[in-house]
Amino acid sequence: MKKLWSFVLLLCLFLGNMQLLTAKQTDSPQQGENDYHAIDYEVQKPNISRQLYRSALPTSYDDRKQHEVTSIKNQYPYGDCWAFSAMAAAETNLLKSGFVKDPKAIDLSELQFAYRFYNRLNDPLGNTAGDANHSTSNGKLDFLDNGGNNWTSAFALSQWISPTDEDNAPYTHDDTTMLADIKKANAYRPTYVMKDAVFLPDDDITSIKQAILNYGSVSAGIAVEKMSVYAKYFYDGSKRFDHAVTIVGYDDTVSKNKFSMKPKHDGAWIVKNSWGIHANDAGYFYLSYDQPVNAVVAYQYMAKDTYENNYFYDGSAALSEYTTSGNMTVANVFEVQKGTSVSPEYVEAVSLALSGADTDYEVEVYTNLKDKQDPYSGSKALSTPVKGYRKYAGIYTIPLTHHVCVKPHTYYAVVVTCKNHYGDTTGLYVAENKDYGWINFTEQIQPGQSFLYINHDWHDMANANACFRLKAFTIQHHYDMAKAKVKLSATSYIYDGKAHSPSLTLTYGTTTLRNGKDYKLTYHNNVKAGTASVHIESTNAHASSKDVTYKILPRAIYAKSIHVDAIPSKTYTGSAQKPLPLLNYGTTRLKNGIDYTLSYKNNIKAGTAQLIIKGKGNYGGRITKNFSIHKRKLTSASSKPLATRTYTGSAQKPLPLLKDGSVTLKNGRDYTLSYTHNVNPGIAKVIAKGKGNYTGSKTVSFTIAKRKVSTLKLSHITDRVYNGCAQKPIPRLTSGKTLLKNGIHYTLTYKNNVTPGTATVKITGKGNYTGSMTKTFKIKKRNITTVTMSKLKDRSYTGKAIQPNVTLTYGKTVLKKNRDYTLQYGTNKTCGKATLKIVGKGGYGGSMCKTFTIVPKQPTNLHLNTTKHKAVNVSYKKAAGASGIQIAYCRKGSKHWNYYQTSRNCYQLHTLSSGKPYQIKVRSYVTTAKVRHYGSWGKVQLVKIQ
Repeated sequence: MKKLWSFVLLLCLFLGNMQLLTAKQTDSPQQGENDYHAIDYEVQKPNISRQLYRSALPTSYDDRKQHEVTSIKNQYPYGDCWAFSAMAAAETNLLKSGFVKDPKAIDLSELQFAYRFYNRLNDPLGNTAGDANHSTSNGKLDFLDNGGNNWTSAFALSQWISPTDEDNAPYTHDDTTMLADIKKANAYRPTYVMKDAVFLPDDDITSIKQAILNYGSVSAGIAVEKMSVYAKYFYDGSKRFDHAVTIVGYDDTVSKNKFSMKPKHDGAWIVKNSWGIHANDAGYFYLSYDQPVNAVVAYQYMAKDTYENNYFYDGSAALSEYTTSGNMTVANVFEVQKGTSVSPEYVEAVSLALSGADTDYEVEVYTNLKDKQDPYSGSKALSTPVKGYRKYAGIYTIPLTHHVCVKPHTYYAVVVTCKNHYGDTTGLYVAENKDYGWINFTEQIQPGQSFLYINHDWHDMANANACFRLKAFTIQHHYDMAKAKVKLSATSYIYDGKAHSPSLTLTYGTTTLRNGKDYKLTYHNNVKAGTASVHIESTNAHASSKDVTYKILPRAIYAKSIHVDAIPSKTYTGSAQKPLPLLNYGTTRLKNGIDYTLSYKNNIKAGTAQLIIKGKGNYGGRITKNFSIHKRKLTSASSKPLATRTYTGSAQKPLPLLKDGSVTLKNGRDYTLSYTHNVNPGIAKVIAKGKGNYTGSKTVSFTIAKRKVSTLKLSHITDRVYNGCAQKPIPRLTSGKTLLKNGIHYTLTYKNNVTPGTATVKITGKGNYTGSMTKTFKIKKRNITTVTMSKLKDRSYTGKAIQPNVTLTYGKTVLKKNRDYTLQYGTNKTCGKATLKIVGKGGYGGSMCKTFTIVPKQPTNLHLNTTKHKAVNVSYKKAAGASGIQIAYCRKGSKHWNYYQTSRNCYQLHTLSSGKPYQIKVRSYVTTAKVRHYGSWGKVQLVKIQ
């Protein structure tokens, strides 16, 4: 850094003494590109080591995340980055401070600021005629390309030349239109005004971070000669400052490895650039903490109407300072330019430009100076100086504790005494003529404006061609409100939920004062019932005020203007019903406990209840409203599931348990019961019908399950006797006294029920019955003697054993030999009695013996020979085994046969009728056990008797 040089100014004092006045100014600046100019100046650092502590800071902060940064702008094609940096910092602070809520709602004109910086006008009070910031380049747009500096920007902004809205001076590429618009933008009618500008040490990272947190951002000069327009991270270590940017945040966690040229440390500033959204990272980039920065300035803005007039002499913007090793007392003397005898000006605040850090200051104001060369020659306006401390160098607005009245065309002095808090160098910025090569600063210093107090005497700074950057901010139109007379348009109102702000007539002596011009009104407690007041305060001054009271009376709760919605009917619950009414006054909903209280009568049982509304707070009186408590629908009651019942043939009537919440309802008091479908299996229903405080009905279903047949009474199944057919005995099933019927109440399935043995019958429920059970019964063998046997005929002797077959039947069933029975025979070879034994088999048991006769065969060689003696000789050959022959005869046509037995081989029939024909037949017989067994008759032969 180039050395600051000191100049020694010998002041010729009227007392003939010489005092040394030391000031510092800069040499020619180090030049960068053509749009930003660094000034070889180092801001004094605060004495950090002597401070007790420094607040812990967050590791990162980003205005974008706080919605406290405006859109990216593009300075192309001009070199006015310094104006863009200053306006971006202003926009961010206005968002941070709450003057503007929406980032889209603010856009300040860089064009107007750049133009008015280089084309300044005399201030409205006429104190800076001839002061100028001259560009050394030529051209109608040299103010856009000549460049600037952040410190000089701050000095210019303290003069209230800017900022204004972008719409007043839009940034375009049409030179003619742009110049026409810019000349219309008045230099001293800003949208906002600068309050403070904090000059931060360029290598104090912590202080810069804290400033960003406090003010939203800082303006800073950087070197970008080697930075790509698309760079997202930048570091090159250069101090060739050639560009102004706005730092809107920081992040300690950004790795040094992100940078093409690696810095020593992690961490980076978040920089808002002015190269458009297509440059860098959508207009932003990270700048390493290790990258040098220059002229770091933080701004605080205030409303444009905070003060009315700005008294100052430092119309140019050069960076110069006056320093001393001890205390420094300086003053600026101003002639009162505004106000009248009725409406004078009031000094509200002063502005100090401190070049020293850790500065303690005292501010005094002297009015009605007798000698404008002597700031102390007037009346001391403040009983106690306004004292304070500023940690950093910069430009600061200091409000006065009292508002100092200054009369028109009189002189007053702002006197400031400064010293370093720790005994180090004390400094104040001064305005003076300056040539930086790229810009010339002209300061038209006049005698009697700015003074330095040395050795108990004031020395005029005009002799040093400099003036201190001290300013005074004033307002006008002040009246002593305590002496004013007030007449209200109304002294009482009835509460209506709206603010009641009676107009008033305010007179001061014979003068009727103007609202908004001479005074402003603030109403208090003017909505709710009670005592309201209007605070009358003189415009722009708070030293004079007056309060006037008036009444707001409660509104009757029963008034027609208050609408009470119909009280909704309630439903019986067993507890007190307390409906909350809806009361509306216009569109305002009244609140229980605040606007009214409630009480109730007859509000438990079903019927008509009463609600009493009593006004409270903003409302008075009382009103009674009826409401109905309806019987509770029984459907709202809960019921435990009923247990499944079993079919009995009788009506099932279980009792349900009904509960309304936690209250158990009572049968006969709260409801009555009826039943449907409650006999046969299926879904039965209990219907509870409301009674008393209940209405409607509640249906509870329950299940009647089919009865298991296994639970029925079964009579014994008798055994059966085999009959060759399926045996299907019908069991006797009873349920109580009810005899169940096969096919209706149950079905039967049989197994092994044909042949003798153990048979089963399966009884399966049907209809109202379910399940099954199996029972057994016996099928006994049928005795063979019970069957019917075909007739056993006699058999003819054959000489062999005769074994006749028989046919056995049981009913219509023909028994089968060797399945149902077997036959056993005797010898059965000889004529006579033969035996046959029938033995049961399979389904038959026992046996029976039968006999038959083996009879001899018919005689052979039968011959009939008649004789003359009315006889016939019958001859034959007796069959083998025959005991004898039986001869039968009768007259032809007669049915009466005559029989004769003989053991001989011939026999004569005699005493027959002559001439008559006779029929004759013979058969053999055998005698056994004195019983004759006859064979079959032979063929009947006819013979005629002689």
